[in-house]
Amino acid sequence: TWPLHYLLDISLSHNLSLAGVLFIILPLSLFSSAHILKLSYTCAYIAASLSFSTSLVWYRWALKYGTLGFITSAALMPLIFALGYKLISGQKLSRFQLILFIGLGTISIMWPLGAF
Repeated sequence: TWPLHYLLDISLSHNLSLAGVLFIILPLSLFSSAHILKLSYTCAYIAASLSFSTSLVWYRWALKYGTLGFITSAALMPLIFALGYKLISGQKLSRFQLILFIGLGTISIMWPLGAF
């Protein structure tokens, strides 16, 4: 949010960043997870679409009380779990996927309670 808070009010830049995580990062994370697990594109699109409506209570809580770190790590968990499953099941990860798994896993663990 650092470039936004120079241009906008702090609360507005935080709300825009949080909405971006909830409505852009989360569906992309679910779509990518389905694609990594070699599910059909139809399944990936449905998973991304359902991310908007699965838990409206969680969305309300996230938009009102949630910290950006926790919401981001929670949104990235499906992607981390998909990459972890692929790694544990013995399937070969590409170099990009391995770097993504290590980077996202590290980020999610660093944020408080993000991995739980």
